[in-house]
Amino acid sequence: MGVSYYDDTDLEPHYEMDEPVGYFSLSGTCSGRPLTLQSRFLIVATGSPVPNDWRLPPPNFGYGPRYFRTNTRAIFAHFTNVRPWRDILDEQRIDCADHPFDCDQSALHHVFPGGWMWQLRFDDGTTSAGFAIDNLDGSMLGIPTDANRNNQAVKHLTPEEEWHYWLSRLPSVRRQFEQTSVVRPADGIRRVSRLQRACVPSKAKQSTPGRSVYAWAPLPAALGFADPLHSTGIAHTLFNVERLLEVLDVMDDPSALEDALQKYFRRLACEVDLLDRMISLAYRQTHDFEAFATATMPYFAAATSCESRAPTSLASPSSPDAFLLADDAKFLAALEAIESVANSASNLDPCPTQTVADLLAPFNQVGLFTPRTPNMYRYTATKG
Repeated sequence: MGVSYYDDTDLEPHYEMDEPVGYFSLSGTCSGRPLTLQSRFLIVATGSPVPNDWRLPPPNFGYGPRYFRTNTRAIFAHFTNVRPWRDILDEQRIDCADHPFDCDQSALHHVFPGGWMWQLRFDDGTTSAGFAIDNLDGSMLGIPTDANRNNQAVKHLTPEEEWHYWLSRLPSVRRQFEQTSVVRPADGIRRVSRLQRACVPSKAKQSTPGRSVYAWAPLPAALGFADPLHSTGIAHTLFNVERLLEVLDVMDDPSALEDALQKYFRRLACEVDLLDRMISLAYRQTHDFEAFATATMPYFAAATSCESRAPTSLASPSSPDAFLLADDAKFLAALEAIESVANSASNLDPCPTQTVADLLAPFNQVGLFTPRTPNMYRYTATKG
């Protein structure tokens, strides 16, 4: 078996009613030539939410998060000649003996009040680097926490000027970029004013029980995207690819297919919402590193617990029902309690670590909060 791959293709789907299960007719161009395809089932795997002009028929229920707690923007590009962070540490005579691995061989995050920077090194010698900035936090700008005034302070800057603006506030990081050049995108440093995106149901007429089943489903990024802070994209996508196999397995049973699609959409929307909650929680604590580290623990507790429930072989294919325990009532209750504690904390009295540790104790599979070296985890894989 295999797939037909069409590069340089621009398609728009049209849904055709053909009870009990309809089909999609996709028309457009491939390398400038007309192309028409038909399919009983459409999987939307775009890197951004489903375009509204596609007017995909909605399922029988609401889907897609209607709002995000997280409110961030990004400035980013791909660079050459980014100095390794280890070189900067060595120059400053910072002892790296207790580091569990070379930080430049991983996804490197620099966290600062109001945001963070990512650095991802590629095999071709280039580095993806970017700032994710909290639109709701003005602490780095020295102004009150107000999204409008925060944006007002930088809106007159070009993307390149804003890039250097943030580097100027991180002197050690700035040294990494003293000899760099932008190689991608072709038009230079890119800026996105709001990273959060969600699929909005079209105004097409909804189906009703007993009528055609709208056989389409999005992968996570096509439904909604909160922020790249916890680097969940690949894992979340693969998790739901497996879930789609369960949907496709009942394609010949319209009633079972509709039930499976409803379950898939609702669960995926809950997962995106959970990610938004955990990411927003962490952003609110960037003013204090210890508080930030504590605020990331719900994610690590959920990730390792979810991993521990995953199948260890093809002989035992059952998997957790939802990504990152998004349907676990006890975990969601613990997260709600942590959010309440964080909301009542202040800059002078950050979120208490021990309180969070106690709330997450039932989900702490790998010794979170107590590594041999503070904040240094050699691995967090669960035993299989």
